[in-house]
Amino acid sequence: MVLATAVVIWPLCLVSRLRQLEYAGMVGTVIVLWLVGVTVVEASINDLPAVRDGEFAAVGLSSIGLVSQAVSVFGFAFYIQPVIMPLLEEMPAGQLGVKLTSYSTRVVVLVNSFVIYGLTGFFGAAMYGTSTESNILVNQWLGGGVAQGILNLSMTFYLAMALPMLEFPTRHTIDGWIPERWATNKRLRHLVVMTTIVVFCLVIAVAWPASSGYILVVTGATGVCMVSYIIPVVNHLLLYYSRSKIQKLRKMENERDPESKQFQLIVYRKERKPGTIWYIVEVLREIFLPVLVLAVGIFCSVASLTTL
Repeated sequence: MVLATAVVIWPLCLVSRLRQLEYAGMVGTVIVLWLVGVTVVEASINDLPAVRDGEFAAVGLSSIGLVSQAVSVFGFAFYIQPVIMPLLEEMPAGQLGVKLTSYSTRVVVLVNSFVIYGLTGFFGAAMYGTSTESNILVNQWLGGGVAQGILNLSMTFYLAMALPMLEFPTRHTIDGWIPERWATNKRLRHLVVMTTIVVFCLVIAVAWPASSGYILVVTGATGVCMVSYIIPVVNHLLLYYSRSKIQKLRKMENERDPESKQFQLIVYRKERKPGTIWYIVEVLREIFLPVLVLAVGIFCSVASLTTL
């Protein structure tokens, strides 16, 4: 763990631009797809033993606590939202950059993460049933031995490469809190802030080495819930009802009146087509669904924390 931090995580965190981690992301994707392939193939070859024996229901709800914990962990897929905020500065200017970022986010969340989480979770549970560990690599795959050792090391390498992508927005946020006069040397500030974040994460990992599943649930039900469910929905509703201060654009009457107090409101709500049907569609899409997401996120977070 310490070696992976020193050899992989810390050097990758030295990058100043998030897009410099693109190649590391490609390698990590290949490793994760390998894990997915292993779980799917082995469970299928063994005829989904837990499903066959009735230990694991292919479709069903046996524990609200376990489902809530799964939703909290799945919330990490939506954590891409704060990750891409500093990335916007590196994308092409204008609508092109916005569209590229938007479509990339949809692919990552709705296709990449959903498929990986879904396949690994289902086939892993279909293989081992109630014996499935919170860290699925604890279960035996590839017959154990050297083959599984290589898989485990590869996944360790993948997780090490993934951490810098989470460290970057954290560092970016902290950088914004530090007054420029306190840290004129940007490179030194980068090193200090980055090292502090990495060491903090390492201390937690060393202190609770066998509790990664619980740590993911707790962080998913707290910080990730806040970032992925609560803040986006609240921001959307504030903008939708024109209650956000950032929507006010100062409108100067003339160049000689820079202290003008007149403001022009930037409209967030899209113009609706006439008719009752379109009104219902707008209410469902812009109000009901966001509030539903907010309610589900908060409920699952509270339930997962109270059923650990």
